[in-house]
Amino acid sequence: MISLEQIRSLEERVHTAVSRIRALSAENSTLKERLESYEKRVLELETLIAAFKSDQEEIEAGIVAALRHLDELEDTVNEPAPPTGDATAGVEQSAQIAEPSARGPTPTPTPTPDEPAAPAEVDTAETQDGEIEDEDSGPEPELDIF
Repeated sequence: MISLEQIRSLEERVHTAVSRIRALSAENSTLKERLESYEKRVLELETLIAAFKSDQEEIEAGIVAALRHLDELEDTVNEPAPPTGDATAGVEQSAQIAEPSARGPTPTPTPTPDEPAAPAEVDTAETQDGEIEDEDSGPEPELDIF
């Protein structure tokens, strides 16, 4: 026969199982909500990745086009100049196209025989001993910008 003790034990086990099922159902609902939010976030990130890939392809195409234009420009610059009869004209023309640093320093104008050369101005100061001292050689004053 079944005793009262066995029925109470069975009832206690059923209550424990029911409470455990409720806790697991609540946890399951929470996990499903988190899963849905994660799936939405994954979809957003995939959309961003697709947009970045598209932008990257446009950027790469722009860079390739710019490089192609530079190659064309370089080819036009490197084409030999048409002969003009003067052998040095082509050299002068290509020197004008070259970068300024490749041409060397800019020449200073030389005075013509009719114009006297301007004297170079030098800042000097006389010391107590009567020696002439260059004013630029002294210590530079500090500038306080604050």
